[in-house]
Order: sequence, then structure tokens, then C-alpha cells
Amino acid sequence: MNQAVDDLMPYRQSGKVDGAAAQVEKFAEVFNAFLTQVQEIKK
Repeated sequence: MNQAVDDLMPYRQSGKVDGAAAQVEKFAEVFNAFLTQVQEIKK
């Protein structure tokens, strides 16, 4: 666990983790919209 945290430190300092988090957030938005459409179709 500590190794994983240590591995992430350079990314955190460089801001790459923030970029990754933003990408995940955007993916989640798109995916949730897709799921909503699928659920509407199933009704």
C-alpha cells in the first residue's frame, strides 16, 4: 500500500493525478447518461 502511495507522489506533484481524476469524472458523466438512455429504452 505504501509503495502505491509513493508511486503516485510524482504524479500528484506534477498535477497528472488531477487530470486523470477529471478524465474519470467525464467518463462517469458520459457513462451515466448512457445508462439512463438504456434504462429508458427498457421501459
